[in-house]
Amino acid sequence: MRRLKRLNELIDRREFIDERLPKDIINILADDLVEQRDSHYITVESAVACPTEKQIWYTLGGYPAASNGNWSLIEWPW
Repeated sequence: MRRLKRLNELIDRREFIDERLPKDIINILADDLVEQRDSHYITVESAVACPTEKQIWYTLGGYPAASNGNWSLIEWPW
């Protein structure tokens, strides 16, 4: 619940600008109080979609969490 509350706080106070997406969303997910990054939890994969830009950003295997991954733009499937 603490992580969700922090996530909502960050989203509520941020103004999203298309030129900064998806980096703004990725940075929110990497926040110290949102992202789990300890030896008990590992993020296997993560994705951020920007429908207005028809983009999907994806990372796989960033240990221990997505903020350590290499984010790549993948083909928009729709």
